[in-house]
Amino acid sequence: MRLIARPLTSPATDRSRKRAPFDSTWTATVELLKREARQLGATEIVLQIDVTENQLRNDGWIRITARPASPAVVVSVETRHGPVSFPCDTFTHWEDNVRAIALGMEALRKVDRYGIAPGGEQYRGWQALPAGTGETGREAAARLLASYLQGTPNVKGTAYTAEDLLTADDETIAWAYRRAVMKVHPDHGGSTDEFEAVQTAFGVLRS
Repeated sequence: MRLIARPLTSPATDRSRKRAPFDSTWTATVELLKREARQLGATEIVLQIDVTENQLRNDGWIRITARPASPAVVVSVETRHGPVSFPCDTFTHWEDNVRAIALGMEALRKVDRYGIAPGGEQYRGWQALPAGTGETGREAAARLLASYLQGTPNVKGTAYTAEDLLTADDETIAWAYRRAVMKVHPDHGGSTDEFEAVQTAFGVLRS
């Protein structure tokens, strides 16, 4: 299992972050991440991290002297369910954000283990946040949510944009989410995939 680093080309949005509620070594985090990726049928893990190209070694990993500009990360893997992308910018250290993703992947796999979603349905929302686009997870989430708000005016009387949602407060994001859900809910003519994608985007923006 190969773990390679790539620059997170779009800078993370300024935001409040918190200390992680767990403590672990980087070696243990990598072992967990690789195990969960392997369970999904992946052979390679791409870690987008907030560094520049010259902070990467020739073997694809970050230099020991590298200092990421922010703790934001995105983990992307090609799985048997298709490509998935997991962003995290919740905690103050990038290593903790990687561990949070690994723990999240472990939790999602338990859904398969207990037969609740044997077809991998729990990964659909993460597939809606594209990997390898140069966007952070929050930017991809804001763009997706804004796509369902076309024609919905903001306080300025103009249509909501991804930029609006990236700088919006929690109340505004929740309002935008409710409007988007009204359009995509299966009971209102939408699809389950769209509904789950909007839910995922809301969770990323609110985290």
